[in-house]
Amino acid sequence: MAEIDESKEYMKLFASRKEGYYLYRPLKYEDIHPGSVGFFDDNNSWNEIADISNLEKLAAEGFSGLTPRLARSISNLRSDSCSWNTRSSETESERSYRGKAGASGAAGGVPVEGSGEMKYKTGSNGKAALVADGLVKMEHYPHPFGISIPEWARNNADALIEKSGKLAREHGLIAVQSVWITDSCAIKMSSGSNRDIDSALDVGATGLGKLGGGAAFIDKLSTEGWTTYKSEDGSKGRVVSFNGIKFKPRKFTKWFNSNPFKEVSVIEKCADVSTTLPIMRPIFDEEENLVGFEEVKPVKNSACEWEFQKVPDSAKPQKDELKEVPEGEGFAVEVNDIECEGISEEEIEEEKQYQEAEKKKRNEEMLESWKALVAKLEAVNQKLRESGEAQRELEELQKAKDSQSEEVYTEIINVKPPAGR
Repeated sequence: MAEIDESKEYMKLFASRKEGYYLYRPLKYEDIHPGSVGFFDDNNSWNEIADISNLEKLAAEGFSGLTPRLARSISNLRSDSCSWNTRSSETESERSYRGKAGASGAAGGVPVEGSGEMKYKTGSNGKAALVADGLVKMEHYPHPFGISIPEWARNNADALIEKSGKLAREHGLIAVQSVWITDSCAIKMSSGSNRDIDSALDVGATGLGKLGGGAAFIDKLSTEGWTTYKSEDGSKGRVVSFNGIKFKPRKFTKWFNSNPFKEVSVIEKCADVSTTLPIMRPIFDEEENLVGFEEVKPVKNSACEWEFQKVPDSAKPQKDELKEVPEGEGFAVEVNDIECEGISEEEIEEEKQYQEAEKKKRNEEMLESWKALVAKLEAVNQKLRESGEAQRELEELQKAKDSQSEEVYTEIINVKPPAGR
């Protein structure tokens, strides 16, 4: 079986464990830790493309800073230590049966290798086990990490896509929230059509498998067909499992991504205001409740003063036209999307409330911005009236119309009859 398949099977066998995703090849803490953002490629190799736990490095690599909610979570890294029994993917009934067999061997003074003659057929599901040396340390970013990561990803969509390219679309990106670390560990998994695995899998029953056996015990397991991993000098340890938020990028059209209330700094000139579109005007129902916004643009009216007029639907980009508009990429920010995994029901409900509050806040900001734009436009019109510029422009426009009519009339009366008549 290819190693990539073994890694997936190992992770699948441990899917019911609360510690998240188990790594068939435990990685160094320095490569994957809380705050790491990256993906597993086709070879099941971890590729980190950002580290939000290192703000200096983050800025140097072209990423923007953290949102206030995310910064609050990052500044509150929590850690805890606990003793793990042997982590196994087998059921309680299977573990009990194997425990009795192993105990009888241990009572008779049979070493681990002697118990290898006792096979336990586990059927078609396979079995996997992990033994950690000493205490297992857990590091974790608390709430609201899970619901604030998508917002950060959207703000950094360009940089994330630039560094990961199509691989982000194929594999998705993972923001690591929790890791479980140990100094050394041993892993054993059964696979293939013959799902037998020897009784050494339940090493806890022999008396040698009790955690705290030290590095010597891990070395012992390596002689029994277990794959062992040890911490390297200067490393905080090996990450045996992790949890986090997975999200995928999706394309969006930049026309939809425009800020509807981009600062209209050239409104004093008005003639150049069209470069700042779209501008959105609030729509109210009969009871003065805000029900939406419509796109408007500043135009000169018949009195040569500025006013906002609704942009006709025919003037807006249609679906077919939108395909020709340059496209960008962003990350799904709605936690209801299937594109965002790893968030609890409580966090989803809190995020809904947060989004509602944010929507209300945005609407209030848009209303204030609209009032400011209306005030600016009125100030411009007032200057036009006081200076007489509007009246002069109106008179010049009328003269131009009269002149055009006179030229047309002259052209008509000066038409010569065809030759020969």
